[in-house]
Amino acid sequence: MGYPTNEICQQQLTSYHAMSNDVLLLLAATGDHGACSERLVREVMKCDSLSWPAASDKVNEMARKAVSGERVALWLGVYGAAALALSAVYS
Repeated sequence: MGYPTNEICQQQLTSYHAMSNDVLLLLAATGDHGACSERLVREVMKCDSLSWPAASDKVNEMARKAVSGERVALWLGVYGAAALALSAVYS
């Protein structure tokens, strides 16, 4: 067996969206974030009958909302803890 040729290298998959479901499953099982994201995009495509670009946009919007929701929860926790601490000190 020899070295790979340039032709073989040109056929190599370099994007998650070009990979098969089986390959994505294996990569996602190892914790590959890109593979997990692509599997979520495909799940949204299946459930919502969307094209890949539309499903990808929807997943990106979900991620954006999740991050902003984490910030809200963080600040609620900080202010809640401060309020409890102050009430304990002044009671």
